Amino acid sequence: MKWLYGKISPPLVIAKFKTCLLNPRTKWAAFTALNILTVCFNVTPALLLHEMSSIPLPCNEFEWACPTMESWLQVRMGCVRGWTCLGEALAALLCPSPLQAETVSVFGAYVLLHAILQGMWGFQQNSWLESSDLAKYFQKFEVTLRGWHTCWKDNVESSVSPRNPYSAVTANPAALFRLAYMWIGADFSGVRASIASLDPETIESSFKQLVIPVPPTDLTMRIVTHAIGALSTRVKLGMALKEQRLSCFQSFEVHLFSVECCQYYTWISARRYRHMPFANQHCT
Repeated sequence: MKWLYGKISPPLVIAKFKTCLLNPRTKWAAFTALNILTVCFNVTPALLLHEMSSIPLPCNEFEWACPTMESWLQVRMGCVRGWTCLGEALAALLCPSPLQAETVSVFGAYVLLHAILQGMWGFQQNSWLESSDLAKYFQKFEVTLRGWHTCWKDNVESSVSPRNPYSAVTANPAALFRLAYMWIGADFSGVRASIASLDPETIESSFKQLVIPVPPTDLTMRIVTHAIGALSTRVKLGMALKEQRLSCFQSFEVHLFSVECCQYYTWISARRYRHMPFANQHCT
């Protein structure tokens, strides 16, 4: 990359790379925004994974927020890695060696998580799959989620603290990660579809019809742990909102991602599973 700076004037360099940064970032912003409709309201995805797999993931927030051309060029000169595309990053999550945190920005991790959720949603909609086959696929999804979490938590920009300057793109992935685990435990698509109806009776009926299997397994323990952790994080973010450290839109989105966590924990509590030794672990 350094040879490029010697042949092109700095204004042209920054114009070129700002275009390279802006275009993918705009596409990923659209992808995640539209995928929220799938996650929250069971709407068919508008942008599919195979359409986006070759697009580079967004750069880190520090690079994106550079205030001057000089500071941006200095950051770019220090970058030794090339662009990582969505397809490459998803494949790396299934490799024995974990995906390195420095290869994916915190926004890129958010994109990856939406891609994983879209894949899970697709399997849930496949009526030809037997429940046993679906369980096997979801076991693979959990492996992917664990790989994602390892990458995300090691990123220096990742934090659910309201004081984090990048909180809008860090608190949301934490909530979405919890939601993904709820999807492994049960099919909430009927509930999400009913929410889109805005009809209280329809929503109440979907809640009553929901059945959550709770086998006594380690996976169930992990799912419940994430449900409890999500509720705890919501309380902390709610306190931060009162102190005006968190935007209303972000708070709304984070809480919207937590519907399944509330339902799962309520289901567990109603069936007297309080004696199970759930650990209150957090996504930090």
